[in-house]
Amino acid sequence: MQINFTFFLQILNFVITYWFLNKFMFKPVLVFIQKKKDLQDKVNLKIKKTENNIYDLENQKNKELMYFQQGSKPKYNIEKDLVINIPEQEKYTVNKQEVTSFISKAKDLLVKRVPHVD
Repeated sequence: MQINFTFFLQILNFVITYWFLNKFMFKPVLVFIQKKKDLQDKVNLKIKKTENNIYDLENQKNKELMYFQQGSKPKYNIEKDLVINIPEQEKYTVNKQEVTSFISKAKDLLVKRVPHVD
């Protein structure tokens, strides 16, 4: 292998190109990527804080609701004298002939109003 002047020029060219790319391309891109990561971390941290705040507020709401329910039970008990007894309704027996006649009348009404329905 012969080492000549072109080999040294290629090495010099490589060093200059590497310095140029490092100074004007790699560092600004890496700084930009780092800023984006930092911003994303801040957003994620804010989301977690908000979620924790929501959980805390929900727990506080549930506790206050429980205290309210426990405190209101003695105040609003319904007295037995005020309860109205509603009699049970009589059971209705279904007559199949009445049901079939009702269905046929309903079909006839539908056919009269909407002629394309059978």
